[in-house]
Amino acid sequence: MQNTAGSKLVYCIWGAQSADISCKHVEMKSGSLERTVMEKRSGKNARPGWLLLGVWLLCLLICTPVMAVNFLDDEPVEPVHRTLMQWSQGNGFGGGPADRDSPLIGDRPDFVESAVTVGLGVLQLEMGYTFIYDNDGSQSVRSHGYPEALFRYGVWKEWFELRLMFSFLDEETVSGGTSSRLQGSEDIYLGAKIAIAPQEGFLPETGIMFNMMVPSGSANISDGEVLPGVSLLYSWEFDNGWALGGQTQGNRALDPISGNAYTEMSQALSIETSLNDRVGYYFEWFCLIPSGAETMKTEHYLDSGFTFLVHNDLQLDIRAGIGLGDAAADYFFGSGLIRRF
Repeated sequence: MQNTAGSKLVYCIWGAQSADISCKHVEMKSGSLERTVMEKRSGKNARPGWLLLGVWLLCLLICTPVMAVNFLDDEPVEPVHRTLMQWSQGNGFGGGPADRDSPLIGDRPDFVESAVTVGLGVLQLEMGYTFIYDNDGSQSVRSHGYPEALFRYGVWKEWFELRLMFSFLDEETVSGGTSSRLQGSEDIYLGAKIAIAPQEGFLPETGIMFNMMVPSGSANISDGEVLPGVSLLYSWEFDNGWALGGQTQGNRALDPISGNAYTEMSQALSIETSLNDRVGYYFEWFCLIPSGAETMKTEHYLDSGFTFLVHNDLQLDIRAGIGLGDAAADYFFGSGLIRRF
């Protein structure tokens, strides 16, 4: 889940939001890497962000009783649809979230988000730490992001989940022999994921995710306005034990110099496999493509990592990556965990 003088660097897990010249921005499945850190904008009002957060929580409160009624209803129920639809006609719906007696499926540690949801009534916490380093010859930036806490909760249907994420930034910039430090909370990420269809032959398992960053962070870090985005998620599993995942994403972002809005596209491909019953491995490429930006440039990254399944409801991970070209951050690494409740 990006620099010039006075720039800032941040690891964004949002499956993924945007990179800008003052924010080297890498995104992973923990997000996913996607929060944008902008330079301080005086006079910005964060109340709209908190209002949106309140609306999101209200939706959660409304959906939870509806979910409970479904559990308590003694009437016969129709077969559970684990995805919104399927590619062909039929009575059985496969795919969808992992069963409670099966290993969890997470959105971290890679940039590509999974195409499935956590399941109705399931709460899943995904969190971690990321370090990013960049040196463009005139300045160096060291950035620490934590706890990158993503809460995923299945409501209403098996194929629908709500998402909330928050994190903190601690960044040091050294330029011309002087050092400056930036610390504080980042804007809150709100989103929803829909599992659209299971894999059927060459047709991929597919999902879609809607998200937005709401202005709720520290004054010198917050973007000061709502930044929406959407992601198309798709994956294929093969008979030889390997899987291929992809993500195509578009997000609203702000130019760090002019403050004007532009669209940041991103594309990612990830291959993964299980080395044994507990250890998984992945390797991926992703890029951030600013469309209409005045100062941002396209960034390419390669990264790889391992996951370790402690038990079906707990997974640990480590990952590391490098930037390709001058526009990207030099390197990043981190670790984290996923806990299913």
